[in-house]
Amino acid sequence: MRRGLAAIRDRAYDVVASEGVFVLQFIGDLIRGPDTDRGAAFVKRDQERRKINKEPALNYEERVQFQELMQRQDGETIIEHWKRQKVLIATEGKKDLVRQYKALKSSRQKLEGKKQSSAAEKEKRKLEEQFRQIKQARYVPRQRM
Repeated sequence: MRRGLAAIRDRAYDVVASEGVFVLQFIGDLIRGPDTDRGAAFVKRDQERRKINKEPALNYEERVQFQELMQRQDGETIIEHWKRQKVLIATEGKKDLVRQYKALKSSRQKLEGKKQSSAAEKEKRKLEEQFRQIKQARYVPRQRM
């Protein structure tokens, strides 16, 4: 009985997330606080669906990096967070996005290790801007006919 209810709940969250109506999760987060396990479970089920569709699945390290991208940013409202999360989950080419994020992250770590010079500061600001662009996936509403 418990597994059946859990499966129904998981499917309900999948429908809510895939349709872009995050009301259930939003209200649940307002009542009991954010639940990071639920987001990770959705990503896992999404990856299983992609295996069926013959899309390459993310390996463990890439899943960890993708979870970092999906985390709530400082100053981001809950609605902006859910919209950004929806865009990231629906994005095609997650492997490329994660690969780019990982390369930028390692470049930033190398720069932080170097002596701070004006050229290094300039490059660091450029990397920060690229990070911001990756992390700030924008929600674009669909045009209805």
